[in-house]
Amino acid sequence: MTKYRVRLILGLAALIVPAILVGAILFKFSPSQLHLPSCSFRAQTGLYCPGCGATRAIRRLMQGDLLGALRYNSLLFILAPCVVYILAYDAYDLWRGVMVPRRGVRNVAVFCLCAIIAYFILRNLPFAWCDWLRPPDEVCL
Repeated sequence: MTKYRVRLILGLAALIVPAILVGAILFKFSPSQLHLPSCSFRAQTGLYCPGCGATRAIRRLMQGDLLGALRYNSLLFILAPCVVYILAYDAYDLWRGVMVPRRGVRNVAVFCLCAIIAYFILRNLPFAWCDWLRPPDEVCL
């Protein structure tokens, strides 16, 4: 086995094992039972950060409640395919043993950054049509 493939396997294990552990904990316990800290950005500024409601959205998604997950944090549904795309390209390059810069990966990363900024701005606008972007009130108190 080449050193690139060993790195790939170790990298995937470093991503998958913690994800499974966090998933098992979130599946068994609700975020309110875990006494997770509230969003410090929301407490300091009064604004919703792009991550507000993400933990509850992941839990709803694991329980099969797609609309509930979308209600808590819809940004996850935009960014998840992008992150999978970037990780797949990196894993493919590591498997081949070649590290070449890819313009597509850079473009996807720029798209993700722009999506995060736009989501942050839109979910904090005081208009009624932006209400669906905000998580329910009990999430970020």
